[in-house]
Amino acid sequence: ERFKEFFRARSDSSSCRIDLKKEADISVARSDARRLCENAGASAFSMQKVTTIVSELARNIVLYAKQGSIEVGFVNQPRASQIVVTATDNGPGIPNLDQIMAGHYQSRTGLGKGLLGTKRLADRFQITTGAQGTSITAEVVL
Repeated sequence: ERFKEFFRARSDSSSCRIDLKKEADISVARSDARRLCENAGASAFSMQKVTTIVSELARNIVLYAKQGSIEVGFVNQPRASQIVVTATDNGPGIPNLDQIMAGHYQSRTGLGKGLLGTKRLADRFQITTGAQGTSITAEVVL
């Protein structure tokens, strides 16, 4: 919830929001995330983690929910600055989430490791899903 407030309050270059409806939007999201990381002074390793997370989450939205959005924001805190990625959609939800997160699922279109890989790349990962859609927040400490 604190990150939703952060995104509502920000409109400068320390955050961006990308609407996702088609394949080309995934590239835009990845490019915008990379630019934000560069502006935040992220290391190449952190930048790669963030762009991979954004790419995986954006691809899932386009493939399974058909539309949604990704928000990427830089949070500058005294102890550790971070990039926060929030992906939201109004799709059908993820009915087999437990199976996916346990690594026991292979999708028809890929390896089924996108969400699990995203969780492993993130320093903090939270997902809520249901019939009203899915919301995922992933944080990468810089």
